[in-house]
Amino acid sequence: MYYNKTMVEDIIEQYMEIDEKLTENSFLVTPRTGNAFSLLKNRLTEYALLPILKKREDGKILLYLYKWNPPKRSRNWVNLALFIATVFTTLWVGGMLARPHDFSFPGGLIYGIPFSFTLLFILGSHEFGHYFACKRLGINATLPYFIPVPPPSPLGTFGAVIRIKSPMENRNALIEVGAMGPLTGLVFAIPAMVIGLLLSETVPSSYVEKGAAIQLGNSILSLFLTNIVIKEPSGSALLFHPVAWAAWIGMFVTAVNLLPVGQLDGGHISFAMFSKRHKVVGWTVIGILLILGFFSWKGFIVWAFLVSILGVHHPPPLNMVEPLDKKHKAIGVISLVAFALTFVPAPFKF
Repeated sequence: MYYNKTMVEDIIEQYMEIDEKLTENSFLVTPRTGNAFSLLKNRLTEYALLPILKKREDGKILLYLYKWNPPKRSRNWVNLALFIATVFTTLWVGGMLARPHDFSFPGGLIYGIPFSFTLLFILGSHEFGHYFACKRLGINATLPYFIPVPPPSPLGTFGAVIRIKSPMENRNALIEVGAMGPLTGLVFAIPAMVIGLLLSETVPSSYVEKGAAIQLGNSILSLFLTNIVIKEPSGSALLFHPVAWAAWIGMFVTAVNLLPVGQLDGGHISFAMFSKRHKVVGWTVIGILLILGFFSWKGFIVWAFLVSILGVHHPPPLNMVEPLDKKHKAIGVISLVAFALTFVPAPFKF
């Protein structure tokens, strides 16, 4: 849409007082109302412009405008194709878990339904938690992209992701979008774990000692649920039903996503809550992962490497002046508690 500089300044003046014009696209301003930035952003996007609001060291508020091209529409057939492929790979893995000695293809796929349904429901609810939070806040986001992985992977998938195609407006939005995914997934993972534990069976400890199974580590939450639901006899071990395995994966994914570093879900929350100190938090997390990698599970070293390569920096939202409200501070604290409850210091023992 056509516009001129005078028109843009007139639009700004409707929502903010221009105290000083610094350049053609930067101004010192005073917002007229608490929601002035949101209203201004909505108006300026009609002209392919986005505003950025920052507070300078001298306390003055700086408004900066930059050109922004709205994202192209996503091709939803790609999402559907990946989802169908992931249904197939998780059915395959689930069938092999349910029938380890007599699995046959393709008839054995039917036995993978409990595992596949549980895992995809948890992972899907996680990603749709992000998706609907974005929609509520007017953020452009894609539908989930599921990542299929065939056997010998014991997972059948590397999870799912959505692409966020427009910038976050403020720190409240960062927390809401970052937290709604893992918290929604966890809400469904907990009852799935209870059901899976009820379907699980105990076996002699010697079965595990002979290396016939992978020993899974416990988080605080999974240990609590196991102790409530099942009383293991002395000298026995718990053999997870595929539904319990899917729920365990869901909880593990929750913890990994809530790591407060970079642009993981926990990284969004960390930046919103700790702002300038989020890099210190991120490097501390990487250091802890390295220590755990040397003493418990080597996979944490890989995670530390990947996270450090991707970077601990998190881009700021458009409006860095608006503070966190009490509601979103509470959501941030709940998310940190969820991370503490679901993190597994030693996930696997072979």
